[in-house]
Amino acid sequence: MVPDVKGLPVDEAWDTLIRAGLRVNQNYDTETHPTILSGRIIRTRPLANTGVNQGSEVQLIVSLGHICATRRVRIYQGRDPHAITHVPPHARMPGHDWGNRDFSGNGPDVLVQVDVYVEGNRLKSQIYMSATETKRDWTAAIGTRTGDVLYIPGPGWQIMRIVERSVDVCQYRDNDHGIETCSFSARSGPVEKMEIKGDGGGDDAGRHTHVKVFFNPDLQVDLIETGNCVSP
Repeated sequence: MVPDVKGLPVDEAWDTLIRAGLRVNQNYDTETHPTILSGRIIRTRPLANTGVNQGSEVQLIVSLGHICATRRVRIYQGRDPHAITHVPPHARMPGHDWGNRDFSGNGPDVLVQVDVYVEGNRLKSQIYMSATETKRDWTAAIGTRTGDVLYIPGPGWQIMRIVERSVDVCQYRDNDHGIETCSFSARSGPVEKMEIKGDGGGDDAGRHTHVKVFFNPDLQVDLIETGNCVSP
């Protein structure tokens, strides 16, 4: 009779069958299984408790584990979205001398780009801002803030992809000392809105000039289970 070795590790199942006077086919069959861990026996062929002759060959069917589960999550479920402020430093416009830090009502031309990306199983952000004077003396504030962590999945889960568009951009020419708001009402990217100051009066570059980025409260990622499972 074939012993019942379901759930045993392969080596234990092998020993049990040999002690029962049976031979074991060295080429295992494998299948996924929702509850039996990888490397353990699902069943035998012939099935357990089947009457067989001494020396009969038994085939082991070994579990690969279950199919890895996937799920979609809102990264800000139950908590407030991040709001990150970036103050780009005083910079030199290519082809021009250093400006005096004051835009003096000459723009500036403003460009802000916000990206989200996955690195080391963390969802991170990168904020680039440039503000450049539209005429001499070509004052500029240009810089990137990168690596702020927006989300880390729980143990046993890995980020597969970002569901929404991963970049949002705002570009305009400033004409006052106020805060300009770029809103992204469709919420199809990483940002809900940006509050931007270009010209602030006095020394701007490295001081007044900045962007505050409010991230999309509906930002989603797809996760996949890790560990003792098989990729779908």
